[in-house]
Amino acid sequence: MFSFRLAGRAGDDVDHANARRATLLSLQPSVEARIGRHLNLSLSHSMRRLSRGGDEIRDAGLTQGQIVYHFTSRALVRAIMQYQNRTATRRCTAHLCSARRRRSSRRSCSRTG
Repeated sequence: MFSFRLAGRAGDDVDHANARRATLLSLQPSVEARIGRHLNLSLSHSMRRLSRGGDEIRDAGLTQGQIVYHFTSRALVRAIMQYQNRTATRRCTAHLCSARRRRSSRRSCSRTG
């Protein structure tokens, strides 16, 4: 038996790191094959992209492969392989900039006093 599945979501979401609105694109394709009564193979990928105003904020992907061999109804061997890929843009948002300014002003005040 062979099966293919595709799930996805697109729309508004929240960029929690910067406390602001963003646009989300999420896709999850997966493939599964059952070979005989004992062997199951599956491969899936999950992709999430968060952007704001055309600029990419965060891009994350997880690819997972799984092999399961059933000896009996109570005994099996399973192997899982994963690959994770994440990228995030490092921009100085208003919240982070004000925190950095406060830290740098404290340092300068402590040096003069």
